Amino acid sequence: MEREASRIFAKSLNRSNGKEVLLSDHTNDLLKALDSLKPKINSEKLYQLIKLTIYLHDLGKVLPYYQHSTVKNKEYYPFDLTNIPHSLFSVLWIDKEKLKELIRKIDTISESEVEDYKNFILSAVAYHHWRENFSELIRFSNNDFERLNDVLNGRKKLFEQLIKNLIEGVKGINEFEKELIKFDTEMLVGLTRGVPFSEYSIPPYQLYWLPKRIDLNDEKSLEWIKLSGFLMRCDHFASYREDSGEDEEIEISGIHFSAIKENIRGRIKSVLEKSGKTFEEEKVWQFNEITENDDGNNCILIAPTGYGKTEFSFLWSKGEKFFYTLPLRSAVNQIFDRAKGIFGDGDDDVMSKNRKVGLLHSDADIYLLGDGGETDNLKTYDLAKQISYPVMVSTGDQFFPYALRPPSYEKIFATFSHSRLIIDEVQAYDPRAAAIVVKFIQDIVRMGGKFLLMTATLPDFIKETIEEMLEKLIEKSPGIKPKTIDLYKNDEVLLNNETIKHKVNTILIENTEKDYTIPSEQLTSIIKTAENNKRVLVILNTVKQAQNVYDRLKAELKETEYENRIWMLHSRFTYSDRRSLEKETLEKEFNNPKSDEKERGKILVATQVIEASLDIDADVLFTEIAPMDALVQRMGRVLRRYRDNWKYNEEEPNVFVWVLNNGYESGQGKYVYNEELLRLTKQILLLSNDDLVLTEKEIVQKLNENSAQTKPNKKESKKKTKAKKKETAEKAVIETVPQNNCYHLSEYQKYKLIKVLYDDALLKRNEGYKKKFFDTIDLLEAGYMSDRKEEAERMFREINTITIIPSEQKANFKSSLLEFIENHSQDNNRLYTLFKRKVLYKYIVSIPYNPKKINKDRYNSLEYWIENEDYNRNDLWQKRFIRWCKGIYFIDYKYDEKIGIDTYNQTQKDYDETFL
Repeated sequence: MEREASRIFAKSLNRSNGKEVLLSDHTNDLLKALDSLKPKINSEKLYQLIKLTIYLHDLGKVLPYYQHSTVKNKEYYPFDLTNIPHSLFSVLWIDKEKLKELIRKIDTISESEVEDYKNFILSAVAYHHWRENFSELIRFSNNDFERLNDVLNGRKKLFEQLIKNLIEGVKGINEFEKELIKFDTEMLVGLTRGVPFSEYSIPPYQLYWLPKRIDLNDEKSLEWIKLSGFLMRCDHFASYREDSGEDEEIEISGIHFSAIKENIRGRIKSVLEKSGKTFEEEKVWQFNEITENDDGNNCILIAPTGYGKTEFSFLWSKGEKFFYTLPLRSAVNQIFDRAKGIFGDGDDDVMSKNRKVGLLHSDADIYLLGDGGETDNLKTYDLAKQISYPVMVSTGDQFFPYALRPPSYEKIFATFSHSRLIIDEVQAYDPRAAAIVVKFIQDIVRMGGKFLLMTATLPDFIKETIEEMLEKLIEKSPGIKPKTIDLYKNDEVLLNNETIKHKVNTILIENTEKDYTIPSEQLTSIIKTAENNKRVLVILNTVKQAQNVYDRLKAELKETEYENRIWMLHSRFTYSDRRSLEKETLEKEFNNPKSDEKERGKILVATQVIEASLDIDADVLFTEIAPMDALVQRMGRVLRRYRDNWKYNEEEPNVFVWVLNNGYESGQGKYVYNEELLRLTKQILLLSNDDLVLTEKEIVQKLNENSAQTKPNKKESKKKTKAKKKETAEKAVIETVPQNNCYHLSEYQKYKLIKVLYDDALLKRNEGYKKKFFDTIDLLEAGYMSDRKEEAERMFREINTITIIPSEQKANFKSSLLEFIENHSQDNNRLYTLFKRKVLYKYIVSIPYNPKKINKDRYNSLEYWIENEDYNRNDLWQKRFIRWCKGIYFIDYKYDEKIGIDTYNQTQKDYDETFL
């Protein structure tokens, strides 16, 4: 008796909450998502091509191996056939000639384009789930295809059953002719005879296949990217809906520009009224720059810290979908909370259909959990991962690595083709990461998106590179030329040096080689300042230095009223402890604006994790030397509160910069900051009051004259010459300045000194810091692609860390693990997030990895401990814990909730002090 067609499952019952999701259901879910995206696609031709691709993308799930092993469809018939990735197998079920006929029916497609669009569809289908082993599978002859050919040739009824399953599997989708489904026997024979799969379907990734793609013109390449990208976006969103059972839109609508403007108007008015000022919209620069008729073109905004750049960026969005990026998670969290107030999220404790703002970074799920609202806040996180919100706030590492085009970059590029990108504080990235950001800007503009880059400290070479990289695009579309808004040049108050928030005291410290200890008299100054009821911020360049200063201050303050009014913040705390410290210090003790009520003094010791874009307000800053643009960012945390036409005329300085006469800073001028930038900054800081009124060109000339005294002796070795040149240059400067160099520094003068720092005459393009930036630009422009997303992320971050649990915490960790098992059901689909929050994030810390100093072997790993420790023998729990704890090690360090990883009382010797 002839068998009925077997149902084709698209997903396993476990993944879809026990509900059947058939191939036809899944395909229909993708088509619904596509219809929602249609206004964003903005091309009927492209919409029809994506529709065709969706229909074809999962035909390969007819494979018996996939049905039995992957989705656990126990009733599926037939029972065998070899294992082939279902996306590759889908291509074998497409009638290529029929596909071309359907492409011809789409308006505006000419006969000469049909072959290209057919190839785009086949590529999108084959590689919409790229796997690391695909490179080998598609480059060479494959035994799996030979076995498949043998089985199909010998079993006609089996083959007919597969056809029957597939025809039935697409039942209900009437938009396309079923004749499109036809097994490509000729292709299978070719694959068995050694023709690589890549000859039938061009891979979109890896440089190896780049020659096959370069014949396409730029417009065609963009269509290929969008076709693949929108397919992935629809596929991922359909899976999310099927897994969660949530009835959400792939693109949540935003609020109208008029509502955004009204909300920002209210915010600015409130700030002004608290300062005793009257709100006059015509005098508010943000409203003057963004008008109703301005469509918000690409823009570069340069303005001082605390000048309202964030409010400008919200106006610039014009009510369209946008992504707001920052380098640091703590700053991202603050902007997320501010954005919710502007874009109308309503009650934070109740999940609302009106929620408009999403948050993305590595700990976003834990941050959103906060103190409650588990279900609703994790739903917010899930939708943020689907990039569905009209406002997305994230760290840069969530998107910028896609400039290296790792697998699935098309999804991100397709989304940015109808979105806006806001980049805040680009200078905070290292030169390689900054180059990747610049390349990403070029990519999204090419795709049709828009960007706003805004900062208080933008080196000219970055701005000029952006303009150069957009030049060819501007020739084709003049409207994309970025508008530059430089308030330092446009604002007369700034230009005339009338905005002065800081009086800087450069303090020269005598030290011996490799001794970077801050002298006791400087700590005494910190304490006296706090005792004068000031908020005091102390920023050091390394955790080791910060802990040293904190411990010594804490000892001095013992049994005084200030003993509990000192805190420390850096990156080497557990997530739980760091979040508690951030709440106490950033959101309460050092919040902006500072209360008008008199308050007792307080001290926050920190590393540079707080220097960029954090909305905190201190009265006085003590800081190690850092590059001039980083120092300006640090100064931006002092007197951040709003005041009209600032004029700080106090006699006492409110910024103290420690400059060592021997070396640079506790990171030794090579681990934390670039030595070249530190050397130039040191010379800039030691300029006199008279020098500050010179033009940029004159200051550069003066600094060059100092360097001219160090011309090398040709007979000396390069190493000795370099060392002597640096020593002589520093000595020449230091010997000609007073011990304490003190001056008022206006916002415009800061701007000028940053331009001096990066001037080509001082910081040459083909050397050191700039060379790293331009070498990366050249590499990316040459077409470099990363094989894996993880590799792209590593290149962007350029850090090598290891995640550890201090060995002394083993017993506590075990107790937490047992408590978690006792209190949680294994059926909870939020289990990993809850495990992170309630167990992992109480114990894990990221530290620099030095293989010579840290023993990273299997026996120290958390995986090994879980496999062998007698805590619970439930195999399912054990498998989950092993999967969740990969790459974590027990290492012998002491930990304290107030100071983090203890770099002084450690059992592990020679700790690497170079991480922030």
